[in-house]
Amino acid sequence: MIPYYVLLATPLVLSLYVKDKKKMRNLMFVILFLFLALRGESVGGDLVNYKHYYIRFSRVSLSACLSYVRWEPGFIVYNKIIATLSRGNFRVFLVTNAFIFSALMSQAIYKISKAPWFSWYALIGLGFLMYPLSGLRASLAMALGVYALSCVVSCEKLNKKVVIKYLILIALAVSFHYTSAIYFLVLPLLYLKKNVFYYAGIVGAAALLFVFSDQIVDFLDKRFYQGIWNDVQANGGGSLLLFIAFFVVVGLVLIRPKDRTPQYSAMLCIMELAFLSQIVTLQFSLWARITEFLYVFIIFFPIELASALEKKLRYIVYGVLMLFVIYMYTTSLITDLCEIVPYVPLWVR
Repeated sequence: MIPYYVLLATPLVLSLYVKDKKKMRNLMFVILFLFLALRGESVGGDLVNYKHYYIRFSRVSLSACLSYVRWEPGFIVYNKIIATLSRGNFRVFLVTNAFIFSALMSQAIYKISKAPWFSWYALIGLGFLMYPLSGLRASLAMALGVYALSCVVSCEKLNKKVVIKYLILIALAVSFHYTSAIYFLVLPLLYLKKNVFYYAGIVGAAALLFVFSDQIVDFLDKRFYQGIWNDVQANGGGSLLLFIAFFVVVGLVLIRPKDRTPQYSAMLCIMELAFLSQIVTLQFSLWARITEFLYVFIIFFPIELASALEKKLRYIVYGVLMLFVIYMYTTSLITDLCEIVPYVPLWVR
């Protein structure tokens, strides 16, 4: 597990010597890209399936690809293009995925993070690295969604050009992973007036989804996925719910509405949605990916909170969060649900 801890420590070490945000972005992009691109094919439990379909896609027509596997059409077309150009070379596919994920996340952190070193540290340590190592479809959808929202959050005034760019990026994300459609809901909610009716409406919707989860799963299972969602019952997640709830409550209490910056309000809104989607996730894991697509903004929101504190308190908050990240990181590596341990470079057989 040493390579993973070295990667986790890298943004902390760089923060001591690199003060320029652009240099930090470029260095972390290269480091993360190489880490993902040069891993062996044994790193990532889902890679076996991805490789099987990828090689097959290189040998058959696009129409055959679309009928062969029940993946989202955008991801299938993306597979087909790279498989054809590379003649079925799976390493080219892994390198391309690594480049896209690293580039989009690097740019998003550069655009909106007030402390890039912490955002990189949290991105690596809170489990999001599992996606580009194993869950390739979800990693691309997540990267597109995070980058799209960073464009919205970072603009001083929302305009038509930004909205169109956002919608195109989210549509592309949905074509890679349907559950990323939650990002379509985020944009209008960012600009809704937040009052008691707003929160009551969202909590009510979450409660209905929670109560009628079995019926929803049955409907989707029969209409679309034909039996592959048999394991959608409770997946745990109470600790994640409490973690998100903590930041939502503190975020609501710490800064009065009139003193909140647009970026702070946007981050808080996303965390609220993550909290509510996690309520649903406690009932059935079909929605777990949706929570992750929103929860990923935890790499930004604590910084927004800490920036409102005095300098001494800010360091205490960072210290506590860093310890929590190490705990979460170690736990995820020990359980190794995505089969990414040990890290094996491609030149080791």
